[in-house]
Amino acid sequence: MSKGKGSGEAWWWVGAAALAVVVWGGGKVAGVYAATAETAHPELEALRTPIAKNVMLVFWDYDTPTQIAVAQLLMAQAWIESRGKASAVGDAGFSVGPSIGPLQVSRGTAIDLGLWTPPDDATPDEERAAYRAKVTDTDWCVWAGAKVWRAKLSAAGGDLFDAVRRYNGGGALAAAYQDKALGVAEALYPGTT
Repeated sequence: MSKGKGSGEAWWWVGAAALAVVVWGGGKVAGVYAATAETAHPELEALRTPIAKNVMLVFWDYDTPTQIAVAQLLMAQAWIESRGKASAVGDAGFSVGPSIGPLQVSRGTAIDLGLWTPPDDATPDEERAAYRAKVTDTDWCVWAGAKVWRAKLSAAGGDLFDAVRRYNGGGALAAAYQDKALGVAEALYPGTT
C-alpha cells in the first residue's frame, strides 16, 4: 500500500489543515506567510503559500519563531535548489534521482523517508517516470521538502543551520551548500543567520 500524502490519506491532510486554522485562527499561518515576504527574488513569491502551509503542517508542534525560521530557510533553499521553479527536475542521471520540485527532493530520499512508494511491479524506468510525474504537484513537492527538512533538523539535534547542511548530505560540498544557503537566507531575511 502507498504511503504518504495523496495516497488515500487526503482526508487526514484536510483535517489537519482545518485544525490548524481552527486552533490558530489562521494567525500563525498568516504570521509564517508574512515572515517569508521578500523582494530580492520575485520568482519565490508563488512558493510563499505552499511553504507557509506545509511548515505549519509538518512543524505543527514547534514554536512560532522556529516555524518562521524554517520557512525562511526553505525559501532560501528553494532559491538555491531551483531558482524558485516549482517544476524543476534535476539529478536524473543519479541512482537516487530524479530530484523534483522547488526543493529538489530526490526519489531515493522520498522512498527512504516513506514519503513516496514506487508503483508495484514498476521497472526502474517506470519508477523514475512515476516519481518525476509528481513534479506537477507543487504542494506535494513542498510538503516532501518540509518532511525532509524535519528529518534533517531532528538529526541535527534541533540546530537549524546544521539542518541546512544535512539537507545536502555531508562533507565539503554540504558545508559549501550550507554557506551558500545561509548567505541567501541572510540576504532575503536580514537577521536570519
